Amino acid sequence: MKITALLALSPLLLFSFRVGNAQDTSAKNTFILSSQLRPRFEYRNGDFKPLSKGENPAVLVNSRLRLNLEYDYSDEIKTKISLQSINIWGQATPVQGLNQQNNNFGIFEAWADIKIYKGLRTKIGRQTISLDDERLFGVSDWTPASRSHDALSVYYVSDKFRVNSYFAFNQNYNALYQSNINNPSGDLYSSQGAQPYKYMQILWMGYHFAPSSDLSFIFSNLGFQNAGSNSQSSNETIADLQTTGINYSFSDKNFSANFSGYYQFGKNTLLNTVSACLLSVGISGKIFSRFAMSVRSDYLSGNSVGQSSGTDHAFSALYGTNHKFYGQMDYYPAGTAGLWNNVIAGSYTVSERIKLAATGHFFFTASGLQKNVGNPHANLGQEADLNFSYRINTFTDVSIGYSAYFTTKNLLQIKGISNPKPWQDWAWICLDVHPRIFKAVF
Repeated sequence: MKITALLALSPLLLFSFRVGNAQDTSAKNTFILSSQLRPRFEYRNGDFKPLSKGENPAVLVNSRLRLNLEYDYSDEIKTKISLQSINIWGQATPVQGLNQQNNNFGIFEAWADIKIYKGLRTKIGRQTISLDDERLFGVSDWTPASRSHDALSVYYVSDKFRVNSYFAFNQNYNALYQSNINNPSGDLYSSQGAQPYKYMQILWMGYHFAPSSDLSFIFSNLGFQNAGSNSQSSNETIADLQTTGINYSFSDKNFSANFSGYYQFGKNTLLNTVSACLLSVGISGKIFSRFAMSVRSDYLSGNSVGQSSGTDHAFSALYGTNHKFYGQMDYYPAGTAGLWNNVIAGSYTVSERIKLAATGHFFFTASGLQKNVGNPHANLGQEADLNFSYRINTFTDVSIGYSAYFTTKNLLQIKGISNPKPWQDWAWICLDVHPRIFKAVF
């Protein structure tokens, strides 16, 4: 009876709660509950790599489901927990039992952000790292699972200046030490089924020195160790890879420009000395009110195929959002020959809800191939990306894409494909539903 009465009175209690909050100007607590459902159909006839004759296209629907809980107490402390489920349609049984195959839930984010003093704050826990245009560190939101890190962040923010620092130290007891969380000794690390690095340090500084101009500097160090499955006899060597550089961006109403330059040194995972660079320059502007165009050139240094100098010149893009820069079919930047990517793009805004875009990529190696020693920039082919996006309502978007890759013998040599299909393409359609379910201020 008491429960029935409470349920009957609950709408009145909720109404009183809302009215009370509307009159409370000293409310310090904010709670937000939001979600995302993002199914995507894909037809892969040469996505990621060219298909050989006789290989059938992959056809699938992948899906992301997220539930986000955010809390803010007067800007003194903020917390966020983002639960995530990634699956392929049909991969789970119709009646889901308690077995490991159906356990596809994970934690995308789980952190606490604490105010230390004025603009100085710290964030600890599983969090995303998104710096500049995500050339080196990005969320990679296109992928179903996205990317997050277990880290401690200390950062300072003022009107024109910001400093971000990140520190991470990882262990993998699933691969080593018999999964014993109370393991008393040893700190070897295996990247099997875990983060690819053992430790990470990042220092990023950004300065907004003009109304339309921003300049940033980054230094990162990543320590790699892959101890394997035998913790008693594994190699303890750690390879430290450092990356440093700057990013400059200018943007106003009708024109924008960007320049990035990074140098990489230290050791790679094979313990070879690294000396590599990345350079990128791009401009974009409105041709008229609804039509814009952009051009960009990216250079990632590499090694001449079949030639060894003892130094690795292949630039590692670390944990950047490569899908954003190097073609939507995701052929690059993996490969030791480097990449010279020249891009021309156009976009047309039909209305506030509808947008069309087309992008052309012209790919070359940064270094020569063994067959083409006399040609330092071997042609790797071209890619065309076409996109359509439509905002159905505030919380719902639909997007459609089609891409085709025009291969060359040089690309097939690098990818190890001897008998390719004559046409390589990829098509997809994605629905993104992301409502804010509930917000309470109290």
